[in-house]
Amino acid sequence: MARPSSGEVTERPWADGTTATFGARVRAYGRRHRLTFGTNRQGWNRTRAEIALEEILQKVERGTWTPPVRTTTARNIGRSRPDGHQPFGPFASKVIASKRAHGLDDDTVAGLQWRLGYLPRRVRAS
Repeated sequence: MARPSSGEVTERPWADGTTATFGARVRAYGRRHRLTFGTNRQGWNRTRAEIALEEILQKVERGTWTPPVRTTTARNIGRSRPDGHQPFGPFASKVIASKRAHGLDDDTVAGLQWRLGYLPRRVRAS
């Protein structure tokens, strides 16, 4: 049986000493969820965060609360070097794919791939 729903308000001070972020840790549906409400500069304080947490816990009891979906803007761009430059093999693959998409003749694409034949197999353009 899952633990009963519970939660607590969290307050995290920033390095500037005047700003704090308010949020909550909620245990619901057998999992822990960390929520961020906002900062004191956005009008949040401990009382408002406790009210928001109470509303969430009431929704959990009714079964109508849905946990927030985590989204991120970070994209996996594949292998990269610390200096930010791209290895030649993947770059060549992108160039050949771009030329193929623009209607380059199959024989020309095959010639480009032949010229890249000296690359190790794992980075060779396909």
